[in-house]
Amino acid sequence: MNLEITEAKVMIYKKAGNNEAAITEWQKLHEVFPGKKEYLKRQVDELVKMGRFDELEPLYKKILEIDPNDADTKVKLARINTKNLSRLEQLNALEVMFEDAAIPAEKKVRAMLPFIESLAIDFDSLFAISLLDKSKKLTDQYPESAMAYALLADVYNQTGDMKNAAESYGRTVAIDVSNAVVWEQYLFALSETQQYEKLMTASEDAMDLFPNRAEFFLLHGTAQMASGNWEDAINFSDQALI
Repeated sequence: MNLEITEAKVMIYKKAGNNEAAITEWQKLHEVFPGKKEYLKRQVDELVKMGRFDELEPLYKKILEIDPNDADTKVKLARINTKNLSRLEQLNALEVMFEDAAIPAEKKVRAMLPFIESLAIDFDSLFAISLLDKSKKLTDQYPESAMAYALLADVYNQTGDMKNAAESYGRTVAIDVSNAVVWEQYLFALSETQQYEKLMTASEDAMDLFPNRAEFFLLHGTAQMASGNWEDAINFSDQALI
């Protein structure tokens, strides 16, 4: 028994609509090669496609017995273990995952995104405080992660702390200049907090990077207007309409 034979059998069984037999083939291959986590992950994939989510936890635990540093599996297991908790309890339960240095910043940030969306829909101060605390910890853990700073900035934005939001968005674009959406949030935060000198410089950078984004020209016009440069403000506003 080897991978090629198993894949061929699985394909035949799935075409015949016999998904249970397909899963069994992966189980058999894992029994032959118990140290290969990949075959357990193939079982997971089949179960997910069938919507049999209640059967995933034992497989995740087996995968982590083979490879305790499997970041994907750690995140997935953490989600399963928190699914029946309140959103604040779910967030706090991720603390163990956050302290695990083996899990990269990107995966931790992605695990946090649903909580950001939840806060936007239903604001709660205690939940916001916990979310802010964990977001700050991520930037401490990963000071070179643009995603971590963008997450922190979004939390500040949701809580109405636009000055700190602007600072964190600024840290984000200093690390990675490629995200136009983050630039937009940064410029709006600078405008809202009336940091017009910074807005002037930052909007110039944004226009150079994204010459087709009209909002950047409008925001640069706002900075020019705040500085009393009315003619330049009109010119850049007109360019935004072209």
